[in-house]
Amino acid sequence: MKSNLYIKDLCYRLSVDFNLSYSQTFRAVQFVFTFMLSSLLKKFSVKIVSFGVLKLSNRNSKTTILLNSNKKFKVPPRRVLLCKFSKIFFCKS
Repeated sequence: MKSNLYIKDLCYRLSVDFNLSYSQTFRAVQFVFTFMLSSLLKKFSVKIVSFGVLKLSNRNSKTTILLNSNKKFKVPPRRVLLCKFSKIFFCKS
């Protein structure tokens, strides 16, 4: 099994499973990801049932020290994507 799942693999699998054309499936998947991205950029969280919640978080700048040289440098503020997975990922079956 592949270690990465690309959008073309996802679209191909959906098109085969649901008997749709690849171009229709690609447009639908592209729309879903674009909609999720625009919602995240507008500060909304995206909740997908049986998967988890995605949201953007603002991280403050901080000063860190390199252990091997003891030099200090500043990490700039940034926005990061947080994902809180649902409990179904942690259930042992």
